[in-house]
Amino acid sequence: MGFLRGFSIAMGANLILFVLSFLNNKLIYIILGREENGLYFLIMRFSLFISLLFGEWLRLTNINIAGRNKSLNPVLSANTVTYIGFISGLLLLAALYVPALFTGLIPPQYILAAVAVGLCLILRDSFQSLLLVNNHMIRYSTTFVIWGLLFLVLDFFFLVVYNLGLNSVILALIISTVIAALWSFISSILANGFSFRPSLRVFGMSGKMGLRAAVAVIGMFVMINVHPFAIRSLEGWAMVAIFSVCFRVFQLFQRGSDVTGTILYSHVAQKEEKSGYRLTALVCRNLLFFSLIFAVIGGLLGKYLIIIIANSTYLEAY
Repeated sequence: MGFLRGFSIAMGANLILFVLSFLNNKLIYIILGREENGLYFLIMRFSLFISLLFGEWLRLTNINIAGRNKSLNPVLSANTVTYIGFISGLLLLAALYVPALFTGLIPPQYILAAVAVGLCLILRDSFQSLLLVNNHMIRYSTTFVIWGLLFLVLDFFFLVVYNLGLNSVILALIISTVIAALWSFISSILANGFSFRPSLRVFGMSGKMGLRAAVAVIGMFVMINVHPFAIRSLEGWAMVAIFSVCFRVFQLFQRGSDVTGTILYSHVAQKEEKSGYRLTALVCRNLLFFSLIFAVIGGLLGKYLIIIIANSTYLEAY
């Protein structure tokens, strides 16, 4: 599948996810108070941190290895399941018996839930990477839609129909992420095969590539996400909620670049070096152009965007 076709399918799914997430976040901003919104945002970011810290290196190296040798797909699947099983045991034991490792970041009662969501994200994203690099774009993209749709429907019932609070939103997040992860796992196994024999040799290849990727990804995450954890310590949950609105505006403008970069990476992993350089240069040039346009739009229409994303009580985020 060509770059433009794969990009179109992935962007279409992400546009659907954007609409679903917009409606879901709007619902949460309207019904929950500022402090609850701030806490929810921090739990989400912590779950993503768990996912990136322990799983992003594997996702990226799955793309690299499968892109050059598709016969290794079944072994990569087996290694992924084995690794996730091992890291799940460690993190769940830490959450249950050494909660002090996490209490400086989120309240103790939400540690286990946040870790569980992070682990499910690792499972979802790792097997999505195999779908992506093997050009199963429909199955890859459907995973996002399933996650966003389930999350929205469950939040609507929990918050609007039954008038429940923050804990119900966390429950909706867990359920939707578990089901999306299972969909990704089953779709990849059916499309790419599965081996019941993990390979230390292939895992060594993953580790060698993944170390540099992990450092880069974690550095980027900390650079962008350190603020809410610092704000929480200095200003409290309500100010984290204000920051969350700013962050969602950022995500709105960043979504196109994120999708493009993901599709680009999977194509470059399958191309020879000079061809990959040319495609990367072309894509980056276009992304810079649209980023400039989005920056101007954000400056001129920021207040209206905040009202659309949240409500007028969050205008100080501008």
